[in-house]
Amino acid sequence: MTWQEVLQVGASVIVSVGGGGAIVFGLSGVLGNIWVQRLKGDIDAKLQRLDAALKHRGFVLQRFAEYELEGLVECWRAARACLPLINATRPDDSGTDEAVLSSNYSMLGDAHNKLIEILGRHEPFLPDPIVENLDAMGQVVRMELSNIKHRPAFQGTWWEDGARNREQFSRLNVALKAQVRQRFNELRAASEEGF
Repeated sequence: MTWQEVLQVGASVIVSVGGGGAIVFGLSGVLGNIWVQRLKGDIDAKLQRLDAALKHRGFVLQRFAEYELEGLVECWRAARACLPLINATRPDDSGTDEAVLSSNYSMLGDAHNKLIEILGRHEPFLPDPIVENLDAMGQVVRMELSNIKHRPAFQGTWWEDGARNREQFSRLNVALKAQVRQRFNELRAASEEGF
């Protein structure tokens, strides 16, 4: 074998390895692109599902906040409407007119029933402390209605019992106002943070 033949064989080996290497290199580039595209597609699909889940969560939280706000407003209005009516049933200067007492009793009963109806509709969406306060307010109104209906009017401690109920209802009303304001501020802060 001559040097020329050795160089030809070496050149053919190098060319054959180089050609195969080029083929392997070319295939690895194509296969790498396919794998990258598949991974990118999987990642894009997962990101889209995550984005949809976050949007749904935000929507649900927004709806619950809307239900709660609506409930807070309606319950506050119904409870607040009872305040002048409970103050009107047995104040010291109301006199002893049975017709006025009966009219005030009827209006307070209607306001109480509206409060209970609204609370029943919104209770699942309200914080427990607010529901407990509204329940306590309803109980005071029921006590006032019961005392007026079942005790002799304008006799004994009748006026003092009414004053106690008015004072207790007023304290609960002040507490409810503070609770509602605090909850409004919490909901406002949560909406500014984007839930």
